[in-house]
Amino acid sequence: MVFDPEAAPKDRQQFKEWHEAQSEWPHSYEDREVCARLRAWFMEMIKVFPVFNPFAPEELLQDEPCLTEYSIHEGHIYAQFMWSKAKQAYALTFELAKKHELGLFDVSSPSGEVWLPDGQGGFGFARWQFGG
Repeated sequence: MVFDPEAAPKDRQQFKEWHEAQSEWPHSYEDREVCARLRAWFMEMIKVFPVFNPFAPEELLQDEPCLTEYSIHEGHIYAQFMWSKAKQAYALTFELAKKHELGLFDVSSPSGEVWLPDGQGGFGFARWQFGG
């Protein structure tokens, strides 16, 4: 999940509650009213990991493992990648989150890694971690 660091709480417990609230259904898959940095991240991601069409035939999914499901919200974008592309997807997600000065929450990580821009072109762990 990439997120607008200005929209997310800075406190571990508040971040956890914010994330849980953001994760509640129903999701809006068509909400494109996001900050410019999230929009830029998304437009670059879909060049490598195109948007999954829920009506695509099953054969297409087997032939196109880069298809990705994006849940787009005002303050964050949640992306679900195929497991066969997990390493490649993580590397690009990380690189582009850093480039666009977004936060990154590695939802699949056992330690719940949260990365934040430092405002100087760098990227580092939040002082707390989601799973810790």
